[in-house]
Amino acid sequence: MPPKATRSLHLDAWKSYFPAAILLVAVLGGLLRSFVFEWNDPYHCYSLITRGRWLDADFTNWQPENCIMHTYMPHEIQQCLRSKRVIFIGDSTARQLFYSMAHLADPTLPVSPPSSFEKHSDVSLPAGTGTWFDFFWDPFLNSTKTNKVLKGTGYGGKDRPALLVLGSGLWYLRHKDEEGGGGGIAGWEGRMEQTLEQIKTSMPVLADEVIFLPGRSRSST
Repeated sequence: MPPKATRSLHLDAWKSYFPAAILLVAVLGGLLRSFVFEWNDPYHCYSLITRGRWLDADFTNWQPENCIMHTYMPHEIQQCLRSKRVIFIGDSTARQLFYSMAHLADPTLPVSPPSSFEKHSDVSLPAGTGTWFDFFWDPFLNSTKTNKVLKGTGYGGKDRPALLVLGSGLWYLRHKDEEGGGGGIAGWEGRMEQTLEQIKTSMPVLADEVIFLPGRSRSST
């Protein structure tokens, strides 16, 4: 049986190494999670929209797993966007987000087009926070105006936007067999490749942030 002094020495040594061992395990676990399990979703964007539950029967309040959604107030949006422009280009999905974000920045702004006749029209809304929200209707992302924006020349001499949001896909599927239509998935993929190449080679930089939306929508337009 080892002397008590030796056992006490071993116990003290274990106590001194235990916090370091816990820290090492935590660091290794974090690295393993980031580079092995979540390497293809570093910002957790996919997890944000796929892992969670609805908190209401109307499916308007989404709660992601292990995350608390923050509701931004107008003054917070003003600070984030620094009174710049926000441009949405695309189909009905882009249009819905355009109105939602503009209304969030300024509750006096509308949440939808004034009438069904104006759903496919360009819209420009000035928010009380000093930020301008623009929407360009272009479900195929191939209009002259869109090409100018992607070349960095479509802002009318104004500063580049804080955010450029592009949404397409639905109309490529809906009109895939029509003459002059989108051509389905192949047509959409081809257009996305062209758009990404335009964004990469554009001088000057198109926006502080550029976001692509998925080509899905519950809307019928």
